[in-house]
Amino acid sequence: MKRQLLGLFAAFFVLSLTSDAQVVLNEINLVTGPNAGQFVELHGPANQSVDGHALVVVKSSFSGGNWTATVQDVVDLQGESLDGEGFLLLDGEGWQNTVAGVVLAAQPASEFEPNAPPVFTGIADAVLYGNTSVTNPQMAAIVAVVNPDATSTVYEGGEGVNAGTDGLSRVPDGGATLDQEFVMQALSPGSSNV
Repeated sequence: MKRQLLGLFAAFFVLSLTSDAQVVLNEINLVTGPNAGQFVELHGPANQSVDGHALVVVKSSFSGGNWTATVQDVVDLQGESLDGEGFLLLDGEGWQNTVAGVVLAAQPASEFEPNAPPVFTGIADAVLYGNTSVTNPQMAAIVAVVNPDATSTVYEGGEGVNAGTDGLSRVPDGGATLDQEFVMQALSPGSSNV
């Protein structure tokens, strides 16, 4: 009996970790435009809770001759869930839109303080945002705390795109965490990118 209960508990624990890992940053718009303000869209299993998570915007601050990663903003996701289609739209305002880290932290918002260095104990997904390399000193400070294994960044720009009308999207919806695999396309906040 004990062995069966332990097995059921282990199976439940593994399933809950798997479903948490499936919630990803799906669409990002940090450049405001005529049709949409700043937002981040999450995607995952329909009605998936994101309790115990926070969206953290990380910026670089220059002081004493060094770049340091600091928390710019935190969005508390306690009590929030993805909708019946598997989406959750998080509106932002004044978020850093030059060089930033956008992090879906697997820890509560209360663990982050604006203008202080972030300490991540769990990252469900993250994007390194900026038209620069991961070795640029301003970006490197963010890379070190958000995704030290990253080799690239993403940004809202490029030939034939209109930042502010187009945004960064995972196509198809979802994707692997921490992969930086986004395309620029027309914004579709709160709905499928396909």
